[in-house]
Parts: sequence; C-alpha cells; structure tokens
Amino acid sequence: MSHKQSNKIVIIMDEDLGMGVTANRAAVLMSGLASKYSEVIGEDHCTSDGITINGFTKVPVAILSRPKTVDYHSIIEKTKLLSCDYFIFLKRAQGLRSYEEYSLSISTEEFHNLDIDSILIYGSTKSINKITGNFTALR
Repeated sequence: MSHKQSNKIVIIMDEDLGMGVTANRAAVLMSGLASKYSEVIGEDHCTSDGITINGFTKVPVAILSRPKTVDYHSIIEKTKLLSCDYFIFLKRAQGLRSYEEYSLSISTEEFHNLDIDSILIYGSTKSINKITGNFTALR
C-alpha cells in the first residue's frame, strides 16, 4: 500500500487497559507500522541554530475504544475485505521474557485463538471510516 494523503491510522484498544499499558501498546503498534511503511514518517527538521528535530508520522492517528459488542477478529475480517493493513498486539506479549519466546508462543496457536487486545489499522480514510465509524475516542 503506498502512502497517500487520504490515508489514516487508527489504533483500537479496550478502555480498561490503563494509561501506561495503552501508551505502550500504541508505541509498539506504531513501530510495526513505521517499519513496514517508512513513508508515513515525515522528514527531519532543522532549527535555526542547527539542531535536528526528528520527523514523526505525517498521517493522522486516532486512538479509539473497541465497543464491547465487536471482537478483534471481526475487525480484522472487515480490514481484509477493505484492503487495509493491520498490526496486532497480543496480551501474552506483556508477560513473556523475550521476543523469541513471544514468537514461539504464536507458532503453537491458530490465528483465531490469539489473545488480541489491540489493533492498528492503516489504509484509506474512507475504508477505515467504514470499519470504525461508530467507535468512540479512547478516553
């Protein structure tokens, strides 16, 4: 998917995760997106005295609350149907000691059994609005 000005990023989480956990999930999910789509990151900036300020995302990011009546797997199905990309965070990641342990734990499960508790979706604003139009901002 190429970056277009009409693209959007949404991160969907449960309201009860807590501020620290929410911030961590958002950072981890954004790192995955930036790794795959480096073009979403803006250019560095330079101050008049020569100090470089690193660029950050130039695509709008919204953090939304997952309605209790919608499960993460159904969000993923809609995301696939509308040709958006997604990145997931699994609850188990918080309790494992290494990335290798995390990877091994995933390899022993089927996708529909994964313990997803956050998702980032990247795609056209129109498609993302179809997926998340009735979701509210996370507070």
